[in-house]
Amino acid sequence: MKLQDCYADNLLRMEVPSPEKARKAMETAKERAERGKALFDEEFYEEALVAAYTAMFHAARAILFKDGIIEKSHVCVIAYLEEVVVKRGDLELKYITWLDTYRKERHRELYGFEPLGTTADEAKLALERTAEMIKAVKKVVNGKR
Repeated sequence: MKLQDCYADNLLRMEVPSPEKARKAMETAKERAERGKALFDEEFYEEALVAAYTAMFHAARAILFKDGIIEKSHVCVIAYLEEVVVKRGDLELKYITWLDTYRKERHRELYGFEPLGTTADEAKLALERTAEMIKAVKKVVNGKR
């Protein structure tokens, strides 16, 4: 979906920037990442991957809140990050690629009829990428990038 369509369909809308919502979104991201690690430790790999995506998503939302954007679509969050945040040099494209990949896997896991069959290595990689993305987003949200 194109960014302009997200605005036209009211899936993204502008509002006053909210450092407080950005802070809360970052806290949620960290909590979900920790939950993902706990699920991984219990060998719930599909669920750990879903938690990793959820953590990445909340981190991404923190940037939107900082920028004064409210979202109603996971796809539109990705479009905003790619078309605005990456272009202004605040975040590397790899983070958006990871976010979109895990968004699709999360969707298959939650709405599909077959489990993903996520391996321990795949879940571990997702959690490592989540931690890296959260660090990068924290710099953006705190204005250090």
